Amino acid sequence: MQSKQAIPLFIALVSLITFSQTVNAQTDTSISVSDSAGIIETLNSKDFNLHSVSDSVKRNDSITTSTISKDAIESKITYKARDTIKYDFINQKVFLYGAAVVTYEDIELQAEYIELKMDSNLVFAIGVKDSTGKVVGSPVFKEGGTEYKSQSMTYNFKTEKGIIKEVITQDGEGYVHGEAVKKNPDDVVYIQNGLYTTCDEGHPHFSIWAKQLKIIPNDKIIVKPANLIIEDVNTPILVPFGIFPNKKGGKSGILVPMPGESERDGFYLFNAGYYFYMGEKADLEIEADIYSKGSYAVRPTFNYRKRYKRSGWVKIRHKNTVTGVIPEDPNYSEVKDYWLDWNHRQENNARPNSNFSAAVNLGTQTSFNNDLNTPDQDFLRGNFTSKISYTKYMLQRKLNFSVNARQNQNNTNGVMNVSLPEFNLNMQRMFPFKSKNSVTSKWYDQIGISYNGNFKNDLSLQTDSVTLSVENFDTIANTFRNGVQHSIPIGTNIKMMKHFTLNPSINYNEVWYFNSKEKTMDPNDTNYTVQEITNDGFVRGGNVTASANLTTKVYGMLQFKKGLVRAFRHVITPSIGLSYTPENKTGIKTYKDYRDSIPKEVEYSIFEDGVYGRPDRNASGKLNLGLLNSFEMKVRSRSDTGDGTTKIKLLENLRFGTGYDFIKDSLQWDNISINGNSNITNNLGVLVGGALDLYAFKEDSTGSLYRSSAFEYTENQRLGNLRSGNIGLNFNISGGKGKKDQKKENPEENDEYQNENEEEYMDNQSIRREYAQVDWDIPWSLSVVFQLGYQKNLVSGKLEDNITTTTTANGDLSITKNWRLTYNIYFDTKELKVSYARLGITRNLHCWQMTMDWVPIGDRQSYSFNIGVRANILSDLKLDKRSF
Repeated sequence: MQSKQAIPLFIALVSLITFSQTVNAQTDTSISVSDSAGIIETLNSKDFNLHSVSDSVKRNDSITTSTISKDAIESKITYKARDTIKYDFINQKVFLYGAAVVTYEDIELQAEYIELKMDSNLVFAIGVKDSTGKVVGSPVFKEGGTEYKSQSMTYNFKTEKGIIKEVITQDGEGYVHGEAVKKNPDDVVYIQNGLYTTCDEGHPHFSIWAKQLKIIPNDKIIVKPANLIIEDVNTPILVPFGIFPNKKGGKSGILVPMPGESERDGFYLFNAGYYFYMGEKADLEIEADIYSKGSYAVRPTFNYRKRYKRSGWVKIRHKNTVTGVIPEDPNYSEVKDYWLDWNHRQENNARPNSNFSAAVNLGTQTSFNNDLNTPDQDFLRGNFTSKISYTKYMLQRKLNFSVNARQNQNNTNGVMNVSLPEFNLNMQRMFPFKSKNSVTSKWYDQIGISYNGNFKNDLSLQTDSVTLSVENFDTIANTFRNGVQHSIPIGTNIKMMKHFTLNPSINYNEVWYFNSKEKTMDPNDTNYTVQEITNDGFVRGGNVTASANLTTKVYGMLQFKKGLVRAFRHVITPSIGLSYTPENKTGIKTYKDYRDSIPKEVEYSIFEDGVYGRPDRNASGKLNLGLLNSFEMKVRSRSDTGDGTTKIKLLENLRFGTGYDFIKDSLQWDNISINGNSNITNNLGVLVGGALDLYAFKEDSTGSLYRSSAFEYTENQRLGNLRSGNIGLNFNISGGKGKKDQKKENPEENDEYQNENEEEYMDNQSIRREYAQVDWDIPWSLSVVFQLGYQKNLVSGKLEDNITTTTTANGDLSITKNWRLTYNIYFDTKELKVSYARLGITRNLHCWQMTMDWVPIGDRQSYSFNIGVRANILSDLKLDKRSF
């Protein structure tokens, strides 16, 4: 049916040509069609095959027979052109001029000029020169996900073979340049006099030249012989052949080590090993460090992932540090360190009613001190925390249950705290008295009740004195503390007189323990030692606290009609409350103290060593006072109109608080607590805190100090003693481009020109190593964190002051567009010296990168130098040097 429809169409076209030749008396058998909007023609080889029809065309331009050639292609060819399409039916050619596009199945060819030769199923494409002599519209050949850019191209649709001149194609992370390219039907590409590079420049900064290249899609690239060229300079690096993998996804392979030298451990090779690619769901990397003085380290890392389900990684580090030459050497030592990092994340939609997560960082105390090949942030960090958690949500998330394992490890003092396991059961706040059908709201509708239950099994130990091993399990198990805590808060809020809010609440707490303490003193013991006995058995204790707090807000405004400052605003949030805790004698026992001639009864609590502590013993009836302040300022904005104002926060929160206990017979006032924070500017944040003791210290008859009931103001005319204080400053500042670019006659045109030309200009100035012109108007950043802490404690009748300070500074400075300086400095304010400093220089070489790090101060004084290709596929093409 298709061939029968094609014959009349062809007869009509031939008749049109014959008529045109007769009228004009011309012998030209071509037709030119112009269409500025673009013309799309479809030739189906079964419907309209120029090759088969030409055999039946007689000299008198008549048709005798019509057959389909056996060489006809099976799919449609679609083509279009911006300017002109010219047909030559005698030679069976189609000429496309101006942004021509030819499409066949998954093949697309774009060029300024394309010529189709239908009798042989050939297509030829080439770019043309414009009025300035520049070649535009060079051929771009696309097949599937592969793209070829070339000077000229010839391709056969039937045989799927092609010859390409001066080609550039991207294959994965790499680019292939070729003088002459031949493409086979199996998509294997053969290149003569070619370059392989990861540089995306038309004229690459570096390349691997080869006389012959063979590209096997999704497999490998083979070059022979190969020579490394940098900045058009042939290097002495010459190999008879090279193989580069170009498979999609991960690939297994050898990890090339980095050599270096350490004064302590000798010469070394870092990061030698092998990478195992196990598919999209998992991979394994095994690295090892080898030292000439006998030390070694092994680090397996396992990554796993399942899309939309979970992902994570596990890393185990083992370092065996050897000091000395032979075991008989008195200075010989061998230390084994271990460290585990595990991170697991579950996607939110994987299991909506449950969640499992893990973040584990634990190991021996000296792991980072002995292992040189660890990040500096781990070496400088003193405290590590771990948590493994599983949470189950029930009753539409109104009730949730979680199982946790927690660990806190301080590598500075060697103290480790472990909570294993820990159970939590939490019920969201419910309103049992709220009626669903009630139209009006009653005061009791807002009464809410919730529940929090917690079980802990805690362990605290000194890692440098207790070895974490199976052999010491009994010793470690005896140090565990466990118990259960229940908390049931009941509360509501009531609006009073429009401006006041009353928050009454009752909170019941109860603890359960599975053992208790008993204290005795033997009257025959001349040392008067208090003996403690642990009794197994269930014990419980609880307490109730009732409170009511009243709050409101007071606004103050001071306005100015003239000047830069237009207004000051002060917001005060006062609060006053009452709380009551009844006396609780649950768990209170006594033992006789025989140190005096007349024995006396000494009270103690059987819960005092419990994991949650002991319930409150004494009755308390307190008046609680609080005052929250915030200060803001409005200033006239510097806009062109001059009508606007800008709000500036001078102090976001400044809180004062204290309390007075009516039931105590002395020392009834609590310390005055002071806490505040504010972002003074966008770059400066301040955090302050402290506590003032209203009572004075006095000396007794022995000269020891004690906290008296006399006020500090009465004794020394001061409000109080500063018992603790802290201040933290966080300063961040950065600079960007200068203002000189803002002075433009036509901003829109200048922006467009700058976007199109600035990158090319800067590349020519810096990447091509023409450093004469340096733009000092450059980006930079600086971050400074300062923390000061103060504690005054009464120890053995004397006041001891303890001051702690830390100061860190880090940032970067871009000297030029491609040169960047980084720094990280730790300053010991107490000793007035730099405790650690790290300086780094990075050079962006476009497709390469150079980094140099220097640690001149600290326990890890070292330097390192690295220059290498940025692309992962050639990451082993590098030079590393590091020394400690």
